[in-house]
Amino acid sequence: MTTSEFGMHYAAPAAIEHPELVAYRSEFPILQRKTYLNSCSLGALSNRSMQGLAQFMEMWNEWGAHAWYEIWMGEIAKARQKFAARLLHGYFLPVVTSRMCEQWPTSLTSMEPTY
Repeated sequence: MTTSEFGMHYAAPAAIEHPELVAYRSEFPILQRKTYLNSCSLGALSNRSMQGLAQFMEMWNEWGAHAWYEIWMGEIAKARQKFAARLLHGYFLPVVTSRMCEQWPTSLTSMEPTY
């Protein structure tokens, strides 16, 4: 039972279940112990991000600074290409004018990395 601001008692509504979200919560260990409201750049760490950080540190310990040029810069280039492809296929911008489409190929070439 819950009490309203007027002192009236009523049954609290049952939580609406979303199994896909409940399953996704298990990816974030802190959510098992806390209610985490910060969703900015310091959001809750997921298991996958912690595994990625561990892999990053292992590579750095194995390759040293060479990992930047042999591995990570290539990964950044792949991510840039995926992002550009999604832009071109309208995943991020559902409404695109023909004028914007004409300009995209030119602007995407400027996304190439400079070293």
